[in-house]
Amino acid sequence: MKLREMQYNTFYKQGKAPELKELTRHFQLMSARFYERLKGFGEAPGGCDLSVKMIVHYGSFSVYKINGFTKLYGTPVIEAHRLLKNSVNAGHYLLVSQSYLDSVDAPSEGIGYGAISCEQYDIGNISYRYFTDV
Repeated sequence: MKLREMQYNTFYKQGKAPELKELTRHFQLMSARFYERLKGFGEAPGGCDLSVKMIVHYGSFSVYKINGFTKLYGTPVIEAHRLLKNSVNAGHYLLVSQSYLDSVDAPSEGIGYGAISCEQYDIGNISYRYFTDV
């Protein structure tokens, strides 16, 4: 998977949505590297209670360049931000929106079905699945 842009703790990719199996593989690799790096910090006073969460959403948006910065605009961008404020009660998970699942050929091939949820936000309902055992 080729990264298009990263800002803070988010990134976007243009083009065809990668299959869920590929996303799962990237999530597992990213998690393994993150927790390996985190091991050294666990000895610090207060410990280190950090975890990895991946939110995947899909849709059309516009890209604007303003003063050297790339800005995204569109409903899917707002929906993705709302998904960050979900009610999943787990520290480590991969969350994929129904919009993403509708865009791929074999949405749950090789990974299972995950837990299904639909939340009401100020912009409407957003349905998703999340996986805590990846």
